[in-house]
Amino acid sequence: MSDDPSWMTDLMSQVGRAKRAQEEVDRIVAIDPNFERNGDRVKVFRDEKGEWRWQRSAANGKVVSVSGEGYRDKEYAIDMAEQLNPGRVLRVQGD
Repeated sequence: MSDDPSWMTDLMSQVGRAKRAQEEVDRIVAIDPNFERNGDRVKVFRDEKGEWRWQRSAANGKVVSVSGEGYRDKEYAIDMAEQLNPGRVLRVQGD
């Protein structure tokens, strides 16, 4: 490396642009719940026992995680799905 500090200035400028780009992606995700990150989706549904569950699928359709239990309350199932799968598209099926 040379004694010229301009490479450091250029690097810091690039880091700043990358940080602002990530902040913009985070802002879009917060505004638009249909924005998909990595193509993962989370489905909240009622099972055969009438309990609410969630299931996360990868972009290829394979199930990668599920709720370990059924929930009596639909809103609680949605809250848990959101907490355990932040930034993912959430679909609710059924009443």
